[in-house]
Amino acid sequence: MKRPWHLWVVGIVGALWVSGGCFDFIMTVTRNEAYFANFPEYVREYFFNLPLWFMVVYAVAVWGGLIGCILLLFRTKLAATLLLLSFIATVISFGWTQLFAENYPEMNVGQWIFTAAILIVSTFLVWYSRRMAATGVLQ
Repeated sequence: MKRPWHLWVVGIVGALWVSGGCFDFIMTVTRNEAYFANFPEYVREYFFNLPLWFMVVYAVAVWGGLIGCILLLFRTKLAATLLLLSFIATVISFGWTQLFAENYPEMNVGQWIFTAAILIVSTFLVWYSRRMAATGVLQ
């Protein structure tokens, strides 16, 4: 089957979108001074003390999403699986931070909107990749 034009758009825009999360992950893991310079001390402390299991889930969310978007461009069926794993990891990480994490910094309206956008884009990527796999575009 011929590669539809929208596969390029979704793959490239999706990879660019998710790369922002990958950047944030790298800055968090490396505790980048410049990145965290404008954060209040209690926010820095929160991010610097996240449990290891959470960082693993966070890594699956962002890197699974990035690799999944790249695999879309190569028309690989594994993209759908990785994007689903990324979505599940995203839901777990957001769910834990909102429901169970101690000392989680309060979110403003803009942060809630951005969180919703992440979930919407992640849901779309799962739906799109599964659709492309079902129609034979991904092999």
